[in-house]
Amino acid sequence: MFSSDGILFFARHGAVFAVLGATCFVFGRRLLRGLDFANAGEEIALSLGLGLGTAATVLFGIGLAGRLTGPAILAGILLIHAACLGTWRDAARRARSRSRALQGRDLWPWVPVALACALVAALSCYPPTGFDATLYHLPYARAFALTHRIAILPRLRFPVFPQLSESAFSAVLLLSDDTNVAGVEVLALLAGLAALGGWARKEGGPAAGAWAPAAWAGCPAVAIFAGSDYVDVGFALFALLSFLAWERWREGGNRTWAGLSAVFAGFAAGTKYHGLFVVALLGAMTIWECARGRKGPAPAVLFAAIAGIVSAPAYVRNYLVTGNPVFPFFSRVFGSSPYSLALDAVTPGGTAGSDAKITFLRAAREWLGAPLRVARSLTGMPGISGQAPLSPFLLLLVAAAALAALRTPTVRRALLFAAAYAVACGGAETRFLIPSAALFAYAGAVALGRFAGDRGVRSVAMRTAVAAALVLPGAAWAGHRLARLGPIPVRPGERDAYLLRAFPPYAAIEYLNRSLGSSYTIYAVGAENLAYFADGNYLGDWFGPYSYSRIYGAPAHDGATLDRDLRAIGARYLLLNLARLPAPPPNDASFRRLFRERLRGPGFLLYERTP
Repeated sequence: MFSSDGILFFARHGAVFAVLGATCFVFGRRLLRGLDFANAGEEIALSLGLGLGTAATVLFGIGLAGRLTGPAILAGILLIHAACLGTWRDAARRARSRSRALQGRDLWPWVPVALACALVAALSCYPPTGFDATLYHLPYARAFALTHRIAILPRLRFPVFPQLSESAFSAVLLLSDDTNVAGVEVLALLAGLAALGGWARKEGGPAAGAWAPAAWAGCPAVAIFAGSDYVDVGFALFALLSFLAWERWREGGNRTWAGLSAVFAGFAAGTKYHGLFVVALLGAMTIWECARGRKGPAPAVLFAAIAGIVSAPAYVRNYLVTGNPVFPFFSRVFGSSPYSLALDAVTPGGTAGSDAKITFLRAAREWLGAPLRVARSLTGMPGISGQAPLSPFLLLLVAAAALAALRTPTVRRALLFAAAYAVACGGAETRFLIPSAALFAYAGAVALGRFAGDRGVRSVAMRTAVAAALVLPGAAWAGHRLARLGPIPVRPGERDAYLLRAFPPYAAIEYLNRSLGSSYTIYAVGAENLAYFADGNYLGDWFGPYSYSRIYGAPAHDGATLDRDLRAIGARYLLLNLARLPAPPPNDASFRRLFRERLRGPGFLLYERTP
């Protein structure tokens, strides 16, 4: 790892991340000129978040126009920095001023958080292996980069989706490789930690300013997904900043903050459908605040208009392509398709099955059980999907926040917003609770900071010890994962060996890539998450027009029928991942006659249809 190849690998990794972070910061800071910030954490977080979201929106736009190219992105980066030289000078002057006022006692509690972030950054350097990452997040980004447009991909589980983060991923792929893509999520993590630190310090003092980010980074789910090619930490950043900006509007009445809150809510909706709940919840809170405070309808109208405009590109595109703005949900309203079998949109997190099978009673049962599932997740127990859990300290923080909420309106609003979002969106998988975990961490840290009083503020040792304890679960989980994964692959051969250990059927994809380049079509059964690695046309999933039930059968079709189905979709090769087959493979005489085994490996078989 510390060979010349390793040094070049990490130097390139650091350079790409530095360019990404610097560009997003200065772009966002220029857009926020004239706005007063409470502290450095708020300034850094809002600048990074606004820069990242705006850049991704611009990338999505030029992708729709078919101009998503490497030279265009490089030109944009240079243009941003050239136009923001004055912004850099102002930022440097403020940084020097703040550094003189900064004391060592303020930095010590951040050391455990920094160490946890270093572990997350190391995780981001591995080749991608996350299931959804290689199933559709990275295939989207790769297709955008290869075609230079926001392509429609019917071969994937979802041919269209909110794709703001994937637009940013595609830019990284155009300028570097997939081991740098997770840097987008690492940047979102750092911005979220800065937001929590600045916001909690403002409300609860220096102790809270260290404990809130420590508690969020201490969630194993946050640490693991921040180092992966998923979009959940970036989404959580937009949701968090939207709520933070909303609070600033409520505090001072400046409509600029209401507009900024709407912008971040729009970014959240453009990243995941769950962002629609962020828009709805904050929109309802804005209406309530306007009515209660007699502020008139203008802030609510402003919020709705800006959030709608910012999120519109993804939803208008979905409608134009499929006739359904929230495709593939609500098939009973917008019409069914082969993709409608995927998830439901009427239960918390889509836990109950397909839209077509949901009854009123079943939906009611799922909603009644949602609070219990959220409470279970707050204890640090793994989610029902087996994903990394939240921190076991969150339940204690929520309890402390509940006590403080009786006297602290900001804590009360954060708790209520986080709880409402968690119940509505967090039922299926732990990662859906990451935005709520950030607000729970904030509310609990503010409560603890106020309970600690002056003694807690003065005692650096206490602040550091509590921060270390809060961050420990996430750091331990990330460290254990690093130990289990082994050395970071820095050479092409090491990358292939790593992927073969993670995905034994990857050997078949690598064989076809090496032999045929992109000139092949393969139908894979039980290996839908390898779609990203195939240079050729890769088909096969549980849902969609190439579903296993249609092509492979359950029980499996006989050889002649399977050959006919594969011929109809143009697939010459058949990959069977034996560990995840929906039914045992066919073994009749026609199958042996029409299919020839080309490669066999641990747990997989690759066949070629005979001419």
